[in-house]
Amino acid sequence: QLETSAPARFAGMGQLLDLSGFAKQIESQVGKPPANVAPVTIVDGKTWAIPWYIMAPFWYVWRDEFEKKKVKLPTTFEEAKAAAHALNRPKDNFYGMGQSWNRTADGYGVMQGLMYSYGAAWAGKDGKYRSIKTPAMQKVMRWATDIYKEGIQPADTLTWTGSGNNENFIAHNIAQTSNGPSITFAMENAVAKATDAADRKKKEEALANHVALPHPAGPEGRRMWAIAMSFGVFKNSKDPEAAMSLVAHLLSPEETLGVMKDSYGQFAPVLDKGRAASKDYFNKNDNYRTFGKAAEWFVPTGWPGPITAAAAEVQASNVLTDAPAKVIVDKWSVDQAIEWEDKKIKEIYSTLGA
Repeated sequence: QLETSAPARFAGMGQLLDLSGFAKQIESQVGKPPANVAPVTIVDGKTWAIPWYIMAPFWYVWRDEFEKKKVKLPTTFEEAKAAAHALNRPKDNFYGMGQSWNRTADGYGVMQGLMYSYGAAWAGKDGKYRSIKTPAMQKVMRWATDIYKEGIQPADTLTWTGSGNNENFIAHNIAQTSNGPSITFAMENAVAKATDAADRKKKEEALANHVALPHPAGPEGRRMWAIAMSFGVFKNSKDPEAAMSLVAHLLSPEETLGVMKDSYGQFAPVLDKGRAASKDYFNKNDNYRTFGKAAEWFVPTGWPGPITAAAAEVQASNVLTDAPAKVIVDKWSVDQAIEWEDKKIKEIYSTLGA
């Protein structure tokens, strides 16, 4: 399996088999991906992988905290920040938000969603380098750094690893965070492992109280980056035909549904036959209905252009999250950080001839 930008990176290195013919051959059995997901696997008009599912982020909130303060559930990044100020209670060790710019998908993934939703991008529709020294990027960087400067997050937020926001949200230390459905799985699992009736009641109430909202939108719309998983076959595979047979089997609606049911909402199918087979599963409750819509908001790395090896390398370089860290930790100005980030991105595109 290949993660979001990997097909473009490995295809760029000449390591993947061209699966264009294979994709057409199995289309009647497995269906087509939506137009916004298909570019993940296509480079220079050729199909290098077959998309299977996405693991999307959602905006987790505690319903009771919003209701107590009569604060509207957020639909945009600006509303989320305003809500964080309204809900913030640092004296009680409770903070309005928990968003870390770390080197995991919880960091660089949210940054891409933030950038694209504000119309900021480092590539054009042609996939070529485009400067991020723009008013839109100024707004992005100010949002990303103001949430640290304004005291609405725990002091150690920037040091969190991939599980830090999960743990702090479940512990009821933060009112909002971005995360995949693993939070819901952990809370459902806690109910299943309750030690007695009182413990079960407490955990059931917490489960009912947590809400997974669509990822926030920006002035330009809701453009959510997600982990998009696809199947590719490497050129050095010992038995490419057997590999393709296995891929076709796993992509079938029946196998897709079986794997999906064991994923507790984290696995959102993208091929239309798999999506049709999953409709009943994602009708479990409001959170699951939101999980089931994940593919609708997906935007790939390199928006608004195609995924390219250079666009994938920008994500892999960690420059997207290192830039706000330079403002937060090193006390650079927003302009300095954007200048530095833009230079790094331009160097990547120049090196890869993009």
